[in-house]
Amino acid sequence: MLPKLDFLVRFWELRARHAALGEPLAPAEQIELLSLMQLVTGAEVPTPHRSSRRGPSLSARLIGEGEILAADIHAVSANAILVVANARVAAGSRTCLHAADAVAGVEYVLPCVVTWAFGVSPSTLALLVDGVPSRTVFCEPARSPRLDADAEAEPQPRARASRLSHVTLRIGRRERLLG
Repeated sequence: MLPKLDFLVRFWELRARHAALGEPLAPAEQIELLSLMQLVTGAEVPTPHRSSRRGPSLSARLIGEGEILAADIHAVSANAILVVANARVAAGSRTCLHAADAVAGVEYVLPCVVTWAFGVSPSTLALLVDGVPSRTVFCEPARSPRLDADAEAEPQPRARASRLSHVTLRIGRRERLLG
């Protein structure tokens, strides 16, 4: 499911940037968007139904209106993301879907609108991406060593250090609190 989500995040990003007047696409991005549009045609928003908790899913969080809900992404298509959440979210609500994969080292944030909700707890939701999604790489995936005989002959590329190792945390001015 993660490769499909990664593919669609790029499609949604280009589509949202193309729709915005302030940020035109480069010629290569226009060709990429046209190619992606041909690949994702025919996908429709599914009808409201209860999704089973079986099968592959990706853990996520729904962030919006002062609360954060645990959720599982069950299906991804160009027009809808099918999510099962712990509580009901009203149709028409705006929310951000946050998903991260520690193995791949990527994090996704998708601004969404709830198209429909079915059930109370757990609740199945259909989300429509509404805005420019973001994909952030927070660490390099670990490289597995080659097992063939040529691995010793070729020098292995050094893995770059994670960007997190260079982050400096600034706490601010220290103040003494008297109680």
